[in-house]
Amino acid sequence: MRVFTSKKTGKYIGVLALLLSLYVLAACGKQEEVTDTGATDKQEESAVPQEIVDLLAVNWTVPGQGTDWENLRMQDEWEVVQCVSGLVNPTNAEYFHFQNDMAVLGGDLYLLLYMEDLGDAHRASRYELKKIDLSSMETETIWASIADADFADVFGDLYVSRLQESHPDSPAWINFMDTDGENLYFFLQAGRFGEEEPSHYRIGMTPDGAVFDVLDITEPYREASGSEGESIQPQLIKCGPDGSLYLACVPENAIYLYDKTGNRTATADVSGRITDLQCIGKNPDGVPIFACATEAGQMEFFVVSAGGKQVLCAGPFPHGIYSMDAHGNVRILNGSRLMTWNVSTGELSGMYDYTGLDAHLCKGIAENDAGDIITCFGEGTDERLYRLSKSEHPETKELVLLQQFLDEYTKNCAADYSRTHPGVTIRVEQMDANDDYSWNKLIVDFQNGEGPDLIWADWDHLESLHAAGLLSPLGDRIPKDVTDRVFTGVLSFGTMDDELYAIPGDANLKVIFVSDAAWSQNGWTMEELLEAYRKQKAENPDLRFAGFDWDLDGLQLFYHLYAPSIDNSEFLDLESGTCNFRSEGFYDLLRFCRDNADRETGTDSSTHKEDMKREIAEGRVFCLPYEGSLIGYSKVRSYLDEGFHPVGWPSASRTSGLVSCYQATACSVASENADVAADFLAMLLSEEYQIKYGTNWVRRDVMEKQVKDASEIYLYGENGPEHPEKPAFLHGGGRIELDGRADGTSYVDEYVALMDGGVPVSLEAEIMAILSEEIAPFFEGQKSEQEVAKVIQSRIQLMLSE
Repeated sequence: MRVFTSKKTGKYIGVLALLLSLYVLAACGKQEEVTDTGATDKQEESAVPQEIVDLLAVNWTVPGQGTDWENLRMQDEWEVVQCVSGLVNPTNAEYFHFQNDMAVLGGDLYLLLYMEDLGDAHRASRYELKKIDLSSMETETIWASIADADFADVFGDLYVSRLQESHPDSPAWINFMDTDGENLYFFLQAGRFGEEEPSHYRIGMTPDGAVFDVLDITEPYREASGSEGESIQPQLIKCGPDGSLYLACVPENAIYLYDKTGNRTATADVSGRITDLQCIGKNPDGVPIFACATEAGQMEFFVVSAGGKQVLCAGPFPHGIYSMDAHGNVRILNGSRLMTWNVSTGELSGMYDYTGLDAHLCKGIAENDAGDIITCFGEGTDERLYRLSKSEHPETKELVLLQQFLDEYTKNCAADYSRTHPGVTIRVEQMDANDDYSWNKLIVDFQNGEGPDLIWADWDHLESLHAAGLLSPLGDRIPKDVTDRVFTGVLSFGTMDDELYAIPGDANLKVIFVSDAAWSQNGWTMEELLEAYRKQKAENPDLRFAGFDWDLDGLQLFYHLYAPSIDNSEFLDLESGTCNFRSEGFYDLLRFCRDNADRETGTDSSTHKEDMKREIAEGRVFCLPYEGSLIGYSKVRSYLDEGFHPVGWPSASRTSGLVSCYQATACSVASENADVAADFLAMLLSEEYQIKYGTNWVRRDVMEKQVKDASEIYLYGENGPEHPEKPAFLHGGGRIELDGRADGTSYVDEYVALMDGGVPVSLEAEIMAILSEEIAPFFEGQKSEQEVAKVIQSRIQLMLSE
């Protein structure tokens, strides 16, 4: 199946995230039950009556001067008590792109999901309309997979007769959805810009799905869009009382008010950019209330009526998603922080911090009659509703994840796990200091049955904890169908004594690219590398080792040739605890690195890569070390496509490649919630979270699924669908371009084979620290190779003996 990605056309201008934060007063309702991921039972509560406020008759009060928005304290009693997922049910199409709209009617939240079936060049549209009871959170699908040609099945004969008159053979799509408090309204466009003059319709539908009105709003739309309606899409369409219509477009930067007959009754200039405009809710009489960031950096709140624009207040509010209820409370989602502002009193308080989520993913905010806050977040196929309540969860398990260094991937996954598993909190902490004292104290805590449940650290420290018997094995707790899809080298990194103890979240590849003429095999020992180089050097005196982004000095060359496979070399035997650095082989390696290093060390200029490319063409590059992800691998590989192939670092076992992970997450043997901890670690390896948060994927199936050749991707321009020149991988609802072969194919098959056949990079940090410290005087000409080797032999043997 072919897969398509798209450059967003005007039809999909990304203001929906700002337009969709609609809140109106909700009342109880009841719908049939569907799958509820992570849901928890909650006793029915009697709603506390609240006063309905005429928001246009009260004085709006801005929070006091000097409000510290960045450090506003969050109230601890607010928490996620329910997470509803599985709202999106894509068909077998391989890739979708989603846009959303939402509205609240009575006690129900209506969520309109838009999907593009990117399985062929026609880019067919599909829609689903979900109805969620705001009290019970039970969900019902009203429409399912309604394609372009099937709008008649939903909107009926009244719609069809209008469409046939204007655009009988044209595609149509829904731009927005809204409600007037009694019925739903869908704003639909028929006909594509550039091909024909599009038409616009407002379609009224009762809550039970009956269409009662189709209003042609083409002329009002053309008037609002300016420039005779040329390729400009509406930025906002909202319903007002008595059938009125609010419409805003660029470049006019104004909101137009029309009565139910289509006559314009008012025009209001927007002080900021129209693309920042939000409808934050409606007054009890149905008048929309707008908010927009002004050029002066403030947030302005206003309404538009036949009398013109009325500013309710303006102040130094932060950017974000704003949503208002009928009681005078404005919910503000700024970044990941949810706050509430009472417009009558100016009181401001924090509610919740969505660690790992951001306002740009929020599709809207609503509230039920019990006072619970319901937020909708969506990205790609991941669409979720979170219900926040002041009520504490009856059984709360708190796990601590201690990070040696700050790792955003693991931190975001921990936050997501906490949100989607009400009653469980994974709290992320960072070590105060990464020194011997801190680690020794941590080991004592572990031995006393204390300390964190999970620890994210480098291999050396995890190995020390394992040697002390302080880590819990994961082999029986991580599903085999997950681990079977993980690169072998990645699993080997976390395996100690033939048992899986740690889970890396991402991984890189380490290889050396070598010219085919110099070495034809896929692995080599140190002796074979040196011999091949010297043979080629005798024939070509200008031959050298190259770095893709830098030149290699002696110490760097030593590191690249020896460090990655230090525990698989002739100089070190970790199993027997012996070393052999006072040898002719080690002397030869040191002299080789000194004599073949670049004299101008650390060179890194804008012309360096072009110079290197010229040297490659002239046959002056022997080999080039590389470490990184598929993105960088593809770039280097495209430079060396002809006449070079990837080979492993020199080692006694002649491995074909090395996998570098460096850090991983493990579970403490003393944790009282080991099963929950293991379930979280399994989530780190899941297909969903590998795609969602990472690009240095550790699963071969994710790598193969997400990377597409140029012939499998469609771009959409003025002349219709066409293939790009380069391959790409799909990520975050878009595409990241990759360098590839001349025919547009990617290097993913080659990369996956190297990752699958690779072994973990040696991470003997203490030994490498000794080597780096002691050989530096040799490269500086201060000591001989015999002198530095003598000290190295003594220090490393002493360390091994201890």
